[in-house]
Amino acid sequence: MKLNINQLSPQVKYTPNVPNVLTPVFTITVPEKVRYTIMDKDLLVMKLCDADGNEIDANSNIVIAGKRPQQLKTRLVDSKKYRAYKTLDVSQQYDANLNASLRINLAKGRLDLIELHSLTIEVNSPDVVDFENSFFELEVDEQIYRDAY
Repeated sequence: MKLNINQLSPQVKYTPNVPNVLTPVFTITVPEKVRYTIMDKDLLVMKLCDADGNEIDANSNIVIAGKRPQQLKTRLVDSKKYRAYKTLDVSQQYDANLNASLRINLAKGRLDLIELHSLTIEVNSPDVVDFENSFFELEVDEQIYRDAY
């Protein structure tokens, strides 16, 4: 089953980033008894803005990373400059003819995240990402991971 996850989803936690330090801003934690699958070239749409509503610096680094519950640090999944997002408005980001640079590159073709694993969108920017003015959307495949008792 396809599931759209965005900044308002209950499994997403927002943390303001520290300027000029790579910081997790949005953390998606997989609920118990569920598995999320992300496929190579799945689309991550986003607009990240500061408290004044201005988009963050185009040279900001965006890192998509995964983490198991016992791990202390996240592991790199993909990274890109925010410039790819800043040059397209949100409706253009959904256009298959324009969004190749916004797609997640997975070396192994897919990423399976099981219960309590997390996926983070980390930002290294001189600007602080403001929750109220920012948006992201990622579609994942959601499956039951294990039966409930």
